[in-house]
Amino acid sequence: MNFVVNRLRQALGRRTGAPIASAPAAPRYQGYIDERSTHHVAGWMRDLDDPVGRLPYEVVLCLPGGVRVLHRGVADDYSDTLVRVDVGDGCYAFRAVFDPPLTETERDAVLVRPAGAAHRLELAPELKTAP
Repeated sequence: MNFVVNRLRQALGRRTGAPIASAPAAPRYQGYIDERSTHHVAGWMRDLDDPVGRLPYEVVLCLPGGVRVLHRGVADDYSDTLVRVDVGDGCYAFRAVFDPPLTETERDAVLVRPAGAAHRLELAPELKTAP
């Protein structure tokens, strides 16, 4: 999509003689939800274009009746696992506790995203799910 927009901007700039700035690149996020239960969700996330930055995140409950933010935080916890698999300095983890606990249906409807972003973290291939 950005490619098409940039090409249109270039064409318009050639027609008018005025340069038109390119749209900024969309952030490139990396991370997973590693654990989820009716009591918590945990995982990690980082911005590949700013590896020293720490991302604010939101835990969101998406049900047919509406969307509700359950928790906000910053993904800046240290993880030995991230260091072992060579993910930067390992300080990209998060853990959010639900009080009161969720139902299993609500647990399965939770998503985690960088704050205000459309991007949502995928479930890890070896996701640990518990009641």
